[in-house]
Amino acid sequence: MVSSLLSLVAVALVPSFVSAHGQLRKVTIGGTSYDAPDLYFDGSPRNGNTPVRKGYKADSPSYLLPGDFSNDNKMACQEAGAAPAVASANPGDTVVWSWEGATPELTNAGFPGDGQYSWVHAMGPIMTYIGSCNGDCKSVDASQIGWQKIDFKGLAPGGITDQLKNAMQNKPEPYQSQGSWALAELIESNSQYQSHIPQGLKSGQYMLRSELSAVHNPKNDNPTTGPQNYVACLQIEIKNGGNVELPYGTKAGSLYPTNGDLANYNVFNSPASFPEVGPAQWDGASGSSTSNQGNTQQNQGNDNSNNGQGNQGQSSGDNTNTGNTNQGGDNSNQGGDSSNQGGDNSNQGGDNSNQGGYNTGDSNNGQQNQDGGNSDSSTDATNANQGQNQDSGNSSSTPPSSGKTCRRRTKRSSVPKVARSLHMARAKRHH
Repeated sequence: MVSSLLSLVAVALVPSFVSAHGQLRKVTIGGTSYDAPDLYFDGSPRNGNTPVRKGYKADSPSYLLPGDFSNDNKMACQEAGAAPAVASANPGDTVVWSWEGATPELTNAGFPGDGQYSWVHAMGPIMTYIGSCNGDCKSVDASQIGWQKIDFKGLAPGGITDQLKNAMQNKPEPYQSQGSWALAELIESNSQYQSHIPQGLKSGQYMLRSELSAVHNPKNDNPTTGPQNYVACLQIEIKNGGNVELPYGTKAGSLYPTNGDLANYNVFNSPASFPEVGPAQWDGASGSSTSNQGNTQQNQGNDNSNNGQGNQGQSSGDNTNTGNTNQGGDNSNQGGDSSNQGGDNSNQGGDNSNQGGYNTGDSNNGQQNQDGGNSDSSTDATNANQGQNQDSGNSSSTPPSSGKTCRRRTKRSSVPKVARSLHMARAKRHH
């Protein structure tokens, strides 16, 4: 009788864990670590003085589905209000996001993390955003923040380790890809992902938004299908800042259409490609953030990415072509900041160098330099000329995702060990 009663109590305490898939465990900025809140246990001491917003109400899943993509509150970690603390940071600091799974199904893959278990989903992209709090992050309504994307990782060439691939075969979501997903790299990096605070940002309080999108359960007519987006929002105060003003970006409920590329991505139909989803990466983040890897690179701003044909973008400054050029001679772009290496690289803000011809000045405006010494007109953004490069325009592609469903937690003050044991056994069946 006592045994039966204990079993009933345990079952009553664990329903929030059964379908839980994971959460942020901690975040480290410039070498200082901060606990993230425990989404599954309201009484956790981790919740007391964290700079990471809880993000989700106690009776909701700990992830977002396509039906949530238009909800500014949910997408901006506003549902459960602000975090009680603000972390200190400097421009250019490395931010390490340490995630954890709620169940031990990938423990045998051999990639331990900072949490109890490693992250559990291996297919999908990772994105990082930043927005200004315009004051105190502890009181800001995050649904009104405009977000700038500062990094993106999708589907890169190559593959994953045999250990992870074999471990995934035991899940309902065996690995489906001809490349290496950002989430697979996350697991193989002990469930850690690195991003960088943009260089030169003005001092003040900002919100960093880390987003994992698990694409293992493609969307159908069931509203609980589609990519599962796991979002964590970190309140920071930048000190020793520079002069760079962060432009107002995209509100969280407008980052991804509810019926767009991310919502409709099917990993089983497109295992080798994935478009970059969301707004373009902010050009002010160049040099301080992780760029898209393994996909067609995205052009940032109004300047153009070159794909090996002639240069047709905007350019700035006086452009004088000295000598016979643009056909394999020495090429020097005076005033460009970054080079285009053959067509897949993105133009981060538009200051590109000229590879393959001898072109001084800032660049070409819609003219190819053929052997002669023609002087190009000037406009207001700098472009690169790669031999004979043709501008590919302002955008490119990189892949989306789909997910499986999990619900979360109920408020409680403690969880007996027998409850956690039951949770493990039942959670295994739900994944």
